[in-house]
Amino acid sequence: PEVSPPQAHALNNVDALRSDASFQFQNGKHRRALGAYEDAWRVLLEENNRRRIHAIHILNRIGNCHDQLGSYDDALEKFRTSMGLKRATLGSTTTSEEVIATFQSIGLAHYKNSTFSFQNEYGIALSAYEEVYKEQKKHLGPYHSDTAKTLMKIGDCHKRRGNHKKAIKCYEDALEIYYNMSLDDSESYIIDVLRSIAVTIIEDQKNYQQALKVYEDILNIQESSLGEFHIDVARTLTDIGLCYWENNALKKAISVYMRSLHIYRDVLGDQSMEVAENLFSIALILEEGGDLLESLNLFKDSLLIQEILFGSDADRLLPTIRCIARILEETKKYGRALRAYKEVYRIQRGGAAGKHSEGGEVLLEKTVDMARTLCKMGGIYEWKCKHRDAYMAYRKALKIFIKSECSPMDEDFRRTLDGYFYEEWVTQWKGNHVVTSQE
Repeated sequence: PEVSPPQAHALNNVDALRSDASFQFQNGKHRRALGAYEDAWRVLLEENNRRRIHAIHILNRIGNCHDQLGSYDDALEKFRTSMGLKRATLGSTTTSEEVIATFQSIGLAHYKNSTFSFQNEYGIALSAYEEVYKEQKKHLGPYHSDTAKTLMKIGDCHKRRGNHKKAIKCYEDALEIYYNMSLDDSESYIIDVLRSIAVTIIEDQKNYQQALKVYEDILNIQESSLGEFHIDVARTLTDIGLCYWENNALKKAISVYMRSLHIYRDVLGDQSMEVAENLFSIALILEEGGDLLESLNLFKDSLLIQEILFGSDADRLLPTIRCIARILEETKKYGRALRAYKEVYRIQRGGAAGKHSEGGEVLLEKTVDMARTLCKMGGIYEWKCKHRDAYMAYRKALKIFIKSECSPMDEDFRRTLDGYFYEEWVTQWKGNHVVTSQE
């Protein structure tokens, strides 16, 4: 194979040194021979190391390509080989930048691979990011934006592994770094860290009161930097509204959601998904507070927007239509409630028919939802004394429940069983006791 000019020059030097060393050795000039052989050895080592460094660079690039293609196991293999070559070649002279770059690649590949693996990928990613953090502290110092970003990744790994307290500690350490730095975009970093802290507090302790304080800090930063009518402000207000809701402060929750709704309408228009979602949340809170009429109106407003956005057959409409049916049933408007449940069932049947290509569990879950809707329909038919219709609805539901993995103790399953046997008895009794009027 052809060699480059520098390689050819190095090899020529080695050959010349070896010839000279051999000549000196044969003539008994062993000290001169030793010097020539040592020079040849040094040139060979330098050339070998130079080639290894090129190999390390190429291995990293191969790993990066595998990473982009989603072949995370292949990427990890190349990154690990690269790291081994670095340490074997450079030893203590391996620079922090090289170690940081390789361990970052290893950490990211393991983190991405966690979705597709049963192994403790987050734990391995955590170890890699901890190596990055150790090198960054030596090379960059403890107060650097890159160090803070690595702390965030370490925190994310801890959170994924269920170690929420360790995750919060890492996020707080990252937050301290950002607070002590004067970066142009430090506010966005601070908001990201605070949001991670709030989410982790909720996941760990369900402490919405503590999370509320963090979200209020985020809101103060956003309002001062973005103004009061910004979509990010609206999103934070939604988070604050949820915290109030979970703390049973319903009036405060509605007030905050209404403010968020006003911003969404101003920024995105009246027919955005964000407006529909806010209307849905406010309706749920009103329902919880007992204001069923206003709640029903807001559910209908939300449904109109969703139908415009997704069409009248979309699965995404189902939660809202169920809520409408539930309120109509609670307010004893059974005819309208039945029509709403029939609409739910129509969409569910269409969705299940088009989902045969999905996994069996997904399809089974959808058919069980259909059974629950049929159970609701059967109950209304029963109340309206339409026993034949009630019997058919319960019968369809029972067939689905029996084929599913639902426990017989499931509330809807039991209600279906009771309704089925009762309606079966009623319809049979009516069939056997036909009353004919005699004059």
